[in-house]
Amino acid sequence: MKNLISISIILVFLNATGFAQSSMEEGFTLLETQAYDDAAIFFSNVLDTEPENKTARICYGRAVGLGGDADKGLEVFSDLQQDFPQDYEVQLNLAEAMMWKKSYQEASMVYEDLLQVDSTNYVANLGYANASAALKNNSKALSFINKAIAIDNQNEGAKISKKYILLALADDARKEWDYGASHHYLDEVFKLYPDDKDGLLNRATIYLSDQKINEAASTFKKLLDRGLAPLDALLGLSYTSLLKGKNKKSLDYAQDAVAKAIELDVAPDQYLRAAINEISALAILKKFNGAEEKLQSLEASNPDNLSVQLAKARIKVWNQKEKEGLAIYEDLATLYPNSFELSMGIAEAYRS
Repeated sequence: MKNLISISIILVFLNATGFAQSSMEEGFTLLETQAYDDAAIFFSNVLDTEPENKTARICYGRAVGLGGDADKGLEVFSDLQQDFPQDYEVQLNLAEAMMWKKSYQEASMVYEDLLQVDSTNYVANLGYANASAALKNNSKALSFINKAIAIDNQNEGAKISKKYILLALADDARKEWDYGASHHYLDEVFKLYPDDKDGLLNRATIYLSDQKINEAASTFKKLLDRGLAPLDALLGLSYTSLLKGKNKKSLDYAQDAVAKAIELDVAPDQYLRAAINEISALAILKKFNGAEEKLQSLEASNPDNLSVQLAKARIKVWNQKEKEGLAIYEDLATLYPNSFELSMGIAEAYRS
């Protein structure tokens, strides 16, 4: 999302300010195509001969900032602000540089001042929306992203920002148990992007929170059928099958999830997630020998992983080896005293 939004800002910036000078066209192209290192070198060379060239200074600041050196980018725009304190484009770029540094409150204040000057500026509305979202003020973020889209409804960057703002609002409502509002916000996501993967995953989560297991399962199945987030979909189907008492089906989906994780060559933490789920599904069916065999293999390659050790303790407890399970939990408690998952495991062990 960040790259798409940054591209849109670059394009608006270059078009709106009339900076497209033939001698720097190559540099502008490098910026637009995200070749930031090359763009930084290009504009640095320009500044060697024209150190006061404001256009080159702005473009150099953007190149280094978007290229990963947020400190340098902010330094460039802070210097520019000293030289051009009333310049609107300099202020816009300064605010974005603050966003790179995650100084969201400071960026928000700059955007507010800019909108007082020109409430119809697309970049200012977009930036203020993103700053508000970063500050978790999602209702305000939605208001200003809608203003940005009203100004330029063809800009993909604003639509992507709106999607993530809506997803955040949906999750906020879910946490307040306002499931109707959650679904409303997701409906708005689907108006932008029908069958959006993130929207469907959030909808499944809302159904689970609302204890609508069949609807959650149907949503996970929809994701799987469309080839969207297949690993998450299979794990979701494994979990919903378990909740419906279909333990064998839960294991089938769990095994499919492990196979899919291997096929997709997912990140190690994602493979662990699938593998531990399969081990749990085996144990629930009281196939403890198979569960412990897989667990030993997993532990050999991940000896200090908390999730693996928690699974080991949990399987011991489920297999009526409570003392062994509690011993593992107690050892872990000295290493991870603030782990919520560990605390829950210990409580479960004592209840058994």
